[in-house]
Amino acid sequence: MNISIMSIENSLDFIKYSQNKKIDFNNINNLFGNPFFLGYHKNITCYFLLIELKNELVGYLPYTTNGNSVFSHGGATYGGFVQISELHEKDLNTIYNNILNFFNSSGFENLTIRFLPDLFWDKHESLNSYFFDRMKIKFSEDEYYIHLSNKLMDIKTSNFRRNHKRDIKSFQEINTEIINCETYDSVNAFHQLLTKNLRKHSVKPTHTLNELFWLKSNLGKKINITLLKDIKHLAGVTLFEINSVTDYVMYGSLNYENNIKGSLKYLYWKIAINSFINDKKYLSLGINTKFDEPKNEMLEKFKVGFGAKVVKRYTKEINLT
Repeated sequence: MNISIMSIENSLDFIKYSQNKKIDFNNINNLFGNPFFLGYHKNITCYFLLIELKNELVGYLPYTTNGNSVFSHGGATYGGFVQISELHEKDLNTIYNNILNFFNSSGFENLTIRFLPDLFWDKHESLNSYFFDRMKIKFSEDEYYIHLSNKLMDIKTSNFRRNHKRDIKSFQEINTEIINCETYDSVNAFHQLLTKNLRKHSVKPTHTLNELFWLKSNLGKKINITLLKDIKHLAGVTLFEINSVTDYVMYGSLNYENNIKGSLKYLYWKIAINSFINDKKYLSLGINTKFDEPKNEMLEKFKVGFGAKVVKRYTKEINLT
């Protein structure tokens, strides 16, 4: 059947390998598997498991390792396979067995994958689906999302709850502007707002300023950093385009020192509208808390106020021995 499995150790080497493979990383089914995204990591070694069929790359698995364990992925919100082309059932079965044998022969004892919720898969999903169905649930988390539709265009017809609608309508009367952060200074302004916001919760941003600017510079329109401003910055959001059907909100931040009621809700609404205009079906608001953390009722109330629904984000594992 001529299926080959091999591993490349870092993002730069994978990018060099891919140059002769005609891979469009702007058009893959999971932004978090893009080597240009994963390349920002300085303290994490990222590997890429390559799957070739008749000398053509048909998919790959970004992963990290910890002792005798393989995890996809230790440096991204979602792991799983990035599939380049469609595969037949017989190919999937052979690839599945070959991958398990490859990891086992490399001395690993288990494989864990944090899957993108299947609702958000857009194309070439058979490889993820095949592994998903054969792995055991390690834990699951509730991920909140907005199903985008034309109703968003008018706050009155949106599926937002009454309090959200009221606050957004009230905020619309204030003269503000939305800034798309492209320069280092504007990204810095957002990062300062984010850092102050997270300090209230005794945590730091996942990305440093330089890492965030690196991501924006290298991924272009796949990452949008937005600030809402009157005289001062009121709120900010970072938006990741996961794939052709789903956007993902990260780092929603409010200026507590200059807090105007409804500002962050207004910005989320505008971002949801923009995602809909760009032909997205879903806007993910992410999880509220990790599986082993106490429930964050305030954050849940904020997301449900947008009419958000819940989809399960599964982390699954399989024994390799």
